[in-house]
Amino acid sequence: MTATQRQERNADALVVGVRLPVQLPLPTLPLPADIAFLVRFGFSAASLKPIAARARRIGAAAAEVLVASGLTTETVYARLLARHLQCNEPTNLVPHPRVRHQDALRQGWFRATTADGRPVLAIAAIGPVARLLGQGALAHHARHVVVLERASYHDVLKRHFGEAIAYAAAHSVPADESARGGLTNRQMAVLGIAVSALAAVAMQAFEATLLLAPMLLGVVFLVMAGLQAAAVGAGLPIVDIRPEQNDENLPLYSVLVPLYREAEIIGDLVAALARLDYPAEKLQVLLIVEEHDAQTQAALAGLSLPSHMQVFVAPAGAPHTKPRALNAALPFATGERVVIFDAEDRPEPQQLRKAAAMFAALPQSTACLQARLAIDNADDSMLTRLFAFEYAALFDVTKAGTARLGLPVPLGGTSNHFRTDVLRQLGGWDAWNVTEDADLGIRLAMHGYHVADLNATTFEEAPVRLGAWLHQRSRWLKGWMQTAITHSRAPCTAFKALGPLSFMAAVAQSAGIILGALGAPVFMALLARRFATPAPFFSGNWVHVLADGVMLGLVVAGLIALVLPLMIGMARRDLWRLAPWLMLLPLYLMLISLAAYKALWELLHQPHRWNKTTHGVARRRISPPGD
Repeated sequence: MTATQRQERNADALVVGVRLPVQLPLPTLPLPADIAFLVRFGFSAASLKPIAARARRIGAAAAEVLVASGLTTETVYARLLARHLQCNEPTNLVPHPRVRHQDALRQGWFRATTADGRPVLAIAAIGPVARLLGQGALAHHARHVVVLERASYHDVLKRHFGEAIAYAAAHSVPADESARGGLTNRQMAVLGIAVSALAAVAMQAFEATLLLAPMLLGVVFLVMAGLQAAAVGAGLPIVDIRPEQNDENLPLYSVLVPLYREAEIIGDLVAALARLDYPAEKLQVLLIVEEHDAQTQAALAGLSLPSHMQVFVAPAGAPHTKPRALNAALPFATGERVVIFDAEDRPEPQQLRKAAAMFAALPQSTACLQARLAIDNADDSMLTRLFAFEYAALFDVTKAGTARLGLPVPLGGTSNHFRTDVLRQLGGWDAWNVTEDADLGIRLAMHGYHVADLNATTFEEAPVRLGAWLHQRSRWLKGWMQTAITHSRAPCTAFKALGPLSFMAAVAQSAGIILGALGAPVFMALLARRFATPAPFFSGNWVHVLADGVMLGLVVAGLIALVLPLMIGMARRDLWRLAPWLMLLPLYLMLISLAAYKALWELLHQPHRWNKTTHGVARRRISPPGD
């Protein structure tokens, strides 16, 4: 056996060796091993005892509590632990070829080689292995160990596995469930045949086509209206849940915040996240920035972040989308639960405690909680007022009711709380879908999981100007088109996985939304044409009578489905002061149709382009309760 092989065997033995007995004498103190050694470096036992007591009370590592308390920093702690173990300096580490970054992140150690070729065991200073080493075990192996603070530990893995992380982030979702493939040959053939047949019929019998087309589409729209009415009924009761106040029962929570060109609002964001009422020792906040976004990185570097907040630089790669950045950060999330917030978000302080209590009360099949979203700059412009109406109806009524009915829930882009293991099992988000949240809601249902409504609010900033609104809405609708395409590749499989009712709901909430947005101008034109016709309604042959019935039925059902959730949402958000602006709803609906046609053009020419929404332009933002 060569010297190198013997060294590698010794390094491998370290993994087993962490179970060896203590070999360095420690003071007889009622302190956890991962902080007891600090007495040798000038920390008083009296200052460490409250740390130990809190660690026992909330069920967290004493080192986590120590750093969160501000008594020392993680950098200093890592250096003192290394001095205690008499370890090597952590320079130019290269992970062993057999190391997988997912394993290294989960277990808190990995085999590596130093610049001069020596095998070592790299360990995260705050983690399971470090706690055992803190007892003094492996003293005679210390020359084979390097201790890294978590940021440095992650940096080594990102530097070495950057390409693998970027590739996995873009391809985490199986190809048949991802938008990256676009339309299949079969879908293009079916679509071509349908368009050709419609064109041929229209050329032969134009008037008949004008009568029959609304009747055929009316079936879809009536199903949508029926589901909307059912969701409104289910969403009427206000179901609240008491936040979990016992810190010991709280799970580890990771907060993922994707950022891109957000330097202007970083300070407000960090302040909003700092107001979250959750033990810092059990909270991890990853502020995710793109590798080339120097301005946002510089803004973050200028802030003094709390110990539980870290900047995560996503390795460069394609496509350049929010879900790809989230996928890159997901393996680095340490929480049993994970939540997504956007850069402009201001969540209610107790939202995470409510989510923890709700997850504990629900079965494992409930994999996601959707919190409520509300607009806090409604008074800025006509668009923000109408946007506020829309969000109040959607999140306070419709989505809440859809969740309670057990139907697929297209998620909102933020404040989604997940069981981390389920999210990883599904591959995270589809990096190629520009409305990744809605797609994930459908995929959860396809895999047998449920979404529940979380009665806790996150306040958001709505686009103030038409250009910004159109940019954002066209991206959303393009993503809906991608979602409809993706999940219609194997309709029989989808029907079997979802069941009849959920399948209809998924179709209505994906293809139905697109058809409604694209078809609204056509329907309005046909309705105006019918009112301009001298013949009275329900006259002529049975085809005309049926066509009139469907058209008027759609008008009535559409008004009920639109107005009822709006009224309930306005009441719950106390938006009555804005009621006169409801007169502009028809104009708002036409703007949505304009955005749909823009989205269709982008789908054909730039399917994966991410239209960035500019934040920080609101003139007035109300303060959330609890701030």
